[in-house]
Amino acid sequence: MECTKLNSMSCESIWCKIFTEKDNYVTVGVCYRSPDTDEIETNNLFQCIKAAADDNHPVLIMGDVNYPVINWTMLTAYKSTNFFRISFGLLPGTACSLTNQNRQCLGLSTN
Repeated sequence: MECTKLNSMSCESIWCKIFTEKDNYVTVGVCYRSPDTDEIETNNLFQCIKAAADDNHPVLIMGDVNYPVINWTMLTAYKSTNFFRISFGLLPGTACSLTNQNRQCLGLSTN
């Protein structure tokens, strides 16, 4: 089912809900952040992720946010970034749930 509220936000992302039971679902989002994006667009992406996290259901986020300073497998950053601090602060219990053949994280999920 489409997440109309999240999809109407001004950032490059698309969201849906996958129902596992009648009232239980996982919110799934695919996000893109250009390496040369401005602060406004980055903040819009933060707000969208925050809105997904505020729903109190598991969240799976996939995509490319272009932050090479973040080690997605270890969930650490060698340089502080707002994206890292905010995303992992909003999504407690976050884990890298999908990796490619180079062991790079492709998806984050919450409990």
